[in-house]
Amino acid sequence: MTIAKTDDELKLYKEGLLQHNCVYTYKNKIINNKSIIYHLDNYNKSYTIEIGLSRKKYIILQFFDKYNKEPDITDVNNLKNELNYINSLKGR
Repeated sequence: MTIAKTDDELKLYKEGLLQHNCVYTYKNKIINNKSIIYHLDNYNKSYTIEIGLSRKKYIILQFFDKYNKEPDITDVNNLKNELNYINSLKGR
């Protein structure tokens, strides 16, 4: 499993081409620190993930496979668990 932050305009554009989605249109949200985009490769799955903040906690805003297909629920739950752990550390 590999995860990479899509943190500049060219990476965002390439992510949209690779995943066949409209993630590039989120450019202004990223510039304004409203969300963070990640690319996740997990075995034979390739995901685009949008993470945001709500009440000072990281949350999943969007999580899609190529062509905006629904992700494997196990992968979603694994990410939720990771975010819960990160959020628990912020409160210390």
